[in-house]
Amino acid sequence: MTIRHGHGRKRCFFASGTRGMSLVEVMIVIGVLAVIASILIPAMVGIVPGSKAATAEANLEYLNQAVLKFNHASTEITNAVESGGADEQAVFATLQARDATLPGSPFLGTNFRSNLSNTDTTYRASWNGRMFQLVSPGSAGTGLDLLLLQ
Repeated sequence: MTIRHGHGRKRCFFASGTRGMSLVEVMIVIGVLAVIASILIPAMVGIVPGSKAATAEANLEYLNQAVLKFNHASTEITNAVESGGADEQAVFATLQARDATLPGSPFLGTNFRSNLSNTDTTYRASWNGRMFQLVSPGSAGTGLDLLLLQ
């Protein structure tokens, strides 16, 4: 875009010799960005906890689907409930074991790793004797850490 100034000279906007933005323009841009940030930041705060809950529920569903597939192909898993996470580890290992006599085994991908956790700040899967149940943050109990189940 060119503008003609007096004496027939052309001056191009955004050319290397032009001046930058004034202080008032910079302050307006900063003010607009601050207003946009003040609107977006409260909306973004709830995204991370919501995504953690969704990931935990999806991983719990995956574990329970593996249990159901195992139960359909073989006898039902009925490991006794034990404290300390030994029962969760045993069921997890059973679901990952390859057995030539069971169609569809292993029922849980061998790339998954189980991580036991007893902290009350994370989502955990606890074995109740027939299936995995969700232990939410703030609740006591030992189980497989559902956010690290990868």
